[in-house]
Amino acid sequence: MLDVMPSNDKITRFVLVRHGQTEWNRIERFRGRADVPLNATGLAQAAKAGQRIAAEWQPTGGHTGFVPSD
Repeated sequence: MLDVMPSNDKITRFVLVRHGQTEWNRIERFRGRADVPLNATGLAQAAKAGQRIAAEWQPTGGHTGFVPSD
């Protein structure tokens, strides 16, 4: 996770999460914009990322949100 410290001493946190593994990217078959489901490894990666974000990210107000890549 990346923290950026502005001059007013408030922390702005950007949480960047890439998609988990799919069977196609595991075997280097395809990289692009197809909606290929996560494989077992990808599902475990997504669950672990979600648990970490839930444990570490405590919004204190202001703007929060998610921006998908597509």
